[in-house]
Amino acid sequence: MAVVAAPSYLERHGEPVHPADLAAHQCLSYTFADDSAWQFVIDGQLRGFPVHGRLQANNGDVLLDAAVRGLGIAREPIFIAGPALAAGSVREILVDFPVPELGIHAILPGSRHVPHRIRMLVEFLATRLGPEPPWNCPRD
Repeated sequence: MAVVAAPSYLERHGEPVHPADLAAHQCLSYTFADDSAWQFVIDGQLRGFPVHGRLQANNGDVLLDAAVRGLGIAREPIFIAGPALAAGSVREILVDFPVPELGIHAILPGSRHVPHRIRMLVEFLATRLGPEPPWNCPRD
């Protein structure tokens, strides 16, 4: 996860230096979750900071497009924001304040016997995606 904004937005509105500063900015939020407070890890503790904005969407690509156009600050998975970061269309901000990772989880049936094909799928995904998924590369 990364908090991103277009250089044009940051030039017009200034760059937040602490998550508490987000209260004074247009934040582009997801509608499918309670996204009224963004979580950050500060001094080893998970803390929420209230955010608001005029634009909400249930699609990360829409939120990233709005951020690229300078409409606000977005909190996006790297697999969505990576290409825009690499192109310089957005910059990662608040890098000293980690955003908790969402993770990908396999939920298996409660029975003791897990079918071989399911075990193989989970092993394949763990090998293919972890420990460093391929979409993290464009971040650097």
